[in-house]
Amino acid sequence: MGNLPSRFFDAPGVAEEFVASIEEKKLASFRGSQEESDKKPSQEVRRKQAEKVYHGWMEYKEKQYDKLADLIRNSLDMEQVYRILDDGLDKVNGHVC
Repeated sequence: MGNLPSRFFDAPGVAEEFVASIEEKKLASFRGSQEESDKKPSQEVRRKQAEKVYHGWMEYKEKQYDKLADLIRNSLDMEQVYRILDDGLDKVNGHVC
C-alpha cells in the first residue's frame, strides 16, 4: 500500500493531466483573460502529449530495469543461482533432506 502513490502516477496520462490542471489554474490566476484561455491546447492535444510523455517514461523505466538486471547478473554467480533455483539450496550445498 505504501507504493500506491507512485503506481498511481504510472497510469497513462494521470501525472500529465494532474500537472496540466494545476498549470491551468495557475495560468488563469495570473492572466485571467479569455484571450489566454483560447490559446490553450485542446483536451485531445493534451491527451496525445500525455501519452507521448507516458510512453517515454515507461521506456526510460524499462531501460533502467535492464541496467539493474545486467548489474545483478554481472555481480552474481548466475550458474549457482540457477542451480539453487533448479535443485534447491540443500542439494547445492551437499545436504540432502
